[in-house]
Amino acid sequence: MNFNLLDESWIPVLYRNGIWERVGIRKALADAHKIREVAASNPMDRVAIVRFLLALLYWLKGSPSDSNDNEVNHDILAQSATEIDQSRHFFNLLGDNHRFYQDPAAKRLRAATDLLQEIPTGNNFWHFRHSTDASDGLCPACCAIGLLRLPLFSVSGLPDLEAGINSAPPVYVVPWGATLAETLRANWV
Repeated sequence: MNFNLLDESWIPVLYRNGIWERVGIRKALADAHKIREVAASNPMDRVAIVRFLLALLYWLKGSPSDSNDNEVNHDILAQSATEIDQSRHFFNLLGDNHRFYQDPAAKRLRAATDLLQEIPTGNNFWHFRHSTDASDGLCPACCAIGLLRLPLFSVSGLPDLEAGINSAPPVYVVPWGATLAETLRANWV
């Protein structure tokens, strides 16, 4: 099974014309000026996805120039398609080789449901969402979003589990624009 995040539909977006759909990374960056916002229902997912798209923007374009405020308002991939195509294999969610945000040498394997904090695991109480660890699965889009969210908002526990990359509590300030392009530009400093 192949699920490459560049082209598969996994990022929930709301277009300025009111249409909601899932798009891949290429389309999200190409349509950033047409997309009103990342439309994930969970605010942690919205922040994680925007932060990831911002990281891609830095990778593809570097730091913004002081002279051109409109660099993000047009197709971000127009001049960067070669770099993304050469790194395509790093965006595979599934498969035997490189996997997006996954370490094949990891000694501790966990159920996919651990990616989402609102799904109880272990002996935690099932208040609103009922699932069975390692039995219930997630769709590939949910796994991709969970992989983006987990390092930012993970909670501490056990001796080897630290809080997210920015410690606890994970507080983020993300200026939002009228479009995804404006949001990316406002945070691209």
